[in-house]
Amino acid sequence: MNKLTFVKSILTFCLFLVSMTAATAFENIKLVPNTKQKTFTLFVGNLSAMPLSVKISDRYTVSVFTERVMAEANYAKRYNLSSLPAGTYEVKVSTPTRTIRQNIEITNTGLVLTDEKVDVDYKPVIQLEGKRLDVNLLSKGEKVKLAILNRNNELVYDLDLGRPMRIHQRFDLSQLPAEDIILKIKCGKQTYYEHLTL
Repeated sequence: MNKLTFVKSILTFCLFLVSMTAATAFENIKLVPNTKQKTFTLFVGNLSAMPLSVKISDRYTVSVFTERVMAEANYAKRYNLSSLPAGTYEVKVSTPTRTIRQNIEITNTGLVLTDEKVDVDYKPVIQLEGKRLDVNLLSKGEKVKLAILNRNNELVYDLDLGRPMRIHQRFDLSQLPAEDIILKIKCGKQTYYEHLTL
């Protein structure tokens, strides 16, 4: 590879990263409890007409509420949990780029956040152009494994990426036949699947 080709490759990759960053800017997600009532308000900003799902589960992980909406630039909704018994619940909000989980406590007099800690799982950004596969993921030091399976669910390729803070990987799939494949990415406790057609 000569110097000019190498520089062009680096510039192309940098432009790809800039375009992916602009296309997948993270949403602002915030839960605001009403401590005097058994309600909370969910505020989500910086959306771009994308699906949003909200799930509330009890301490046994039984779903007590699920909702899926197509949200516009900003989304706000008040959730009334007064019909639920006192206890600890998990609110899970998912967008195409990430999932957040926040624990809440319903008491006899109201609702409070059990702690200020919000768990965030970032979802992989996957782009297939021809037979070039780009995978980007903010993995936050979690153990990451990647696998490519063929349409018969047979392992074609696997890679243990260790515990990086983030992943930017490009794969040349030109040696694979033109068929459907499944990309499986395991990051910590989360597993993501993407069905792709070569």
